[in-house]
Amino acid sequence: MINNLSAALKLKTGVMLFLIITIFIILSGCTRQRRSERYLDAYKKYEDAICPVPDDGIRNYVYFARDREAIHDHPFLNCPRFEGAQIMYAWRQLEPEKDRYDFSVIDEDFTYLKSYGKKLFIQLQDATFSPQYRAVPDYLMTAEYDSGAVVQRNDNGRPEGWVAKRWNRKVQERFALLLSALGKAFDGKIEGINLQESSIGVSVRDDSSFTPAVYAAALKTNMLALKKAFPNSTAMQYANFMPGEWLPSSDKGYLRSLYEYGERIGVGLGAPDLMVRR
Repeated sequence: MINNLSAALKLKTGVMLFLIITIFIILSGCTRQRRSERYLDAYKKYEDAICPVPDDGIRNYVYFARDREAIHDHPFLNCPRFEGAQIMYAWRQLEPEKDRYDFSVIDEDFTYLKSYGKKLFIQLQDATFSPQYRAVPDYLMTAEYDSGAVVQRNDNGRPEGWVAKRWNRKVQERFALLLSALGKAFDGKIEGINLQESSIGVSVRDDSSFTPAVYAAALKTNMLALKKAFPNSTAMQYANFMPGEWLPSSDKGYLRSLYEYGERIGVGLGAPDLMVRR
């Protein structure tokens, strides 16, 4: 009898302990909300706000990345909702040799879209997300330009692509010349042009000339060159994350300064990776 009572007591105690642990785990999960979810309901307090943008003020473009051939006979061509196409063109594609520019692919796409009453928005590529592909011209990959590009790495330190050394003065000068040539050919004709996102997987360990502050200043240099080259078409910098800070817990002002600078010189700011309701 005593053994049965002891066994029952142990069973009851074990069940209660299991329930307490389970409840604790559940409550801990509720209180330690994932960082990515902290702003999940932030939009709700603005649901009754009156949007200052007119109902017909937003123009939509279909993004084709580097798959430019896909615009041909695409359904969007006959859909009035879409203003045009956003197509990515790589630096090496547009300047196959130093000082020799080839904009024939842009001309071809511009002419084709125009025949359907659609517009072209250019995304200029100087970074990639594949270790096998570099977006910069071969002549930049020399000692004169300190190799011109550097490997991007993911959080585990594995190579995930390449990015032009945007912070290298000589690379900046070559990039500005490309922008100037593009502007002479297409400013006022195309709807707009954007530079690729600010987020890169680079640190001082990958390149001794790199620092977050130098990088932030370099992006502003490129933004100004872009605006000078395209005073009439929309000029835009994609700015989502910046090396050396993590918002909102570690704000060094790098990303904020890009938005402030863009507003000052008339360069639009946008980004991939944005979740409207977060």
